[in-house]
Amino acid sequence: MSSRTWFGISVAFEFQLKALENLVQVGVDCFPAVMANFSTQEELQRLRQRLKEIRPDFADFEEEELILYPFVIEHLQKAGLKYQIPPTPLCLRPAGKRR
Repeated sequence: MSSRTWFGISVAFEFQLKALENLVQVGVDCFPAVMANFSTQEELQRLRQRLKEIRPDFADFEEEELILYPFVIEHLQKAGLKYQIPPTPLCLRPAGKRR
């Protein structure tokens, strides 16, 4: 795994994955959600596989999308964060057509 995997913060992100593993191990009811705007489709596919290793149904994680209000764009630009703009926002897609 490269140092730029999953949002450019792979070490911190591994802690989140380990937390999910620990929650599953002790029987806590949980389910992952991912802010998809900060990942390429390739990165999301790798994440999907990694989550499937933790628990098979985690591969169908919820993809959340950032609402790009003007102040949000300004903060993202100041932080130097790159994000993906989906072709059609999830809230406007027909039911059952979410990626």
